[in-house]
Amino acid sequence: NGMKKYRKIFGFLAVSSIWISAASAFGPLLLCHLAGMPPDWRAAIIVFLVTFAIYSQDKVGGSKEDLQNTPERAVLADYPIRNIAILTYLTAILIAAMESWQNVFYVLIPGLAGVVYTAKIGSRRLKDIPGMKNLAVAISSSLCYAGLVGGAAWTYALIFILMMIDTVLFDMRDIDGDRAAGVLTIPVLAGRSRTIAILSILDLMLAAISFPVAVYGALLITYFKKK
Repeated sequence: NGMKKYRKIFGFLAVSSIWISAASAFGPLLLCHLAGMPPDWRAAIIVFLVTFAIYSQDKVGGSKEDLQNTPERAVLADYPIRNIAILTYLTAILIAAMESWQNVFYVLIPGLAGVVYTAKIGSRRLKDIPGMKNLAVAISSSLCYAGLVGGAAWTYALIFILMMIDTVLFDMRDIDGDRAAGVLTIPVLAGRSRTIAILSILDLMLAAISFPVAVYGALLITYFKKK
């Protein structure tokens, strides 16, 4: 019974946005560490709240490919996720405004990217264009993380490449559900082996910025190589 209880707790953390939000909070802290700056815990808290808000809103959308890839998300229907997401985003904006209005701009970027990504432009949505999700997450994350800590140009590039690798890897994990739902992600179009080659090139670019982070990227790519 005790083991089942812990599995249920960890399962909820994984299905909800808490786990990915906690992981994302280390982004600004990583940049501070690599740049030799003291850890910016305020930036970490802001990133946690923003990530939780955006991913929670996305998960309760319940698209057919998402429900096929992770049917456990159905449990989220029992919680007022949308209201919580709005509250956490407003809290992030408030914390950012307490430091500077420029930080508010960085906080708003991921939310605006989400709006543009799902909006219809003519008869199409950017969401329907292969690779746009990966670019939207990578660009908005790099601007938000590096902007909040006042990072140099290389910090933006590091987060951009790292997030491209991360998001494509998750698409590769969901390749069967996406293909069944007709969602054209990079792994669906390029196949598993070509996607690994693309990610390896990105990781080599990452090595030019930070070798230890590139090693981390290589370990991720190696882990996700198997189906």
